[in-house]
Formats: sequence, structure tokens, C-alpha cells
Amino acid sequence: MIVYRDSYNQQGKSIVTRAGYGVHIVWKLDPKSGIKEITNVNVGGDLFMLAEMPRKVSADTWVARAATKGEGDVSYRVMVDGCKECGEEVLTEENSLRDPELPILRLP
Repeated sequence: MIVYRDSYNQQGKSIVTRAGYGVHIVWKLDPKSGIKEITNVNVGGDLFMLAEMPRKVSADTWVARAATKGEGDVSYRVMVDGCKECGEEVLTEENSLRDPELPILRLP
């Protein structure tokens, strides 16, 4: 399981982070996580709120840029390689009908 943490010290499987207009949004691995690499950052929702889509900077860092105007929410899922504790979630009849709550970036 991946635990997210933002610059406002929120932490959890699903968090809501407010981002300012035009700021860089950075996904960076905790060096103590044991995860080798971020392989992708999948985004959904109000994609017009991103002036630049997530792109790889290094094995442990991806960056996007927020739009300079508007309001909306962008959900995201960070895909990783080399995490033994991040095994695939087993779908059961109970949880297969609903999507997991993804972390959210909210602007403004």
C-alpha cells in the first residue's frame, strides 16, 4: 500500500491537497520507502487544471504544473516499481463495484 504525504503534513492512502495557481506539483519517493522507482503518475478528472501533465524528472521524482486559472479537482495514482508491500489489491465481490478513493489535487 502506498501512503501519500504532502507539504501540508497530510498523510494517508487518500488525501486532498490544495495547490496554488502555476505551481509545480512534485511527486517524490521517500528514500526510506524501499520503492525503487515511480514508473508513472496517472491523472484523471479536471485535466484542464494542469498546464503541464506529469513527467518523469528522475527515477524517484515526477513533476507537473498547475494551471494559472480555474477551479477543479485532479485525481492521481502513482505507479511504482520495487515495492514489496505494495502488492496488487485483491478484488472481491464487495469491493469490485466501487473505485478506490484516489488522492486529489484541488485548485485553487
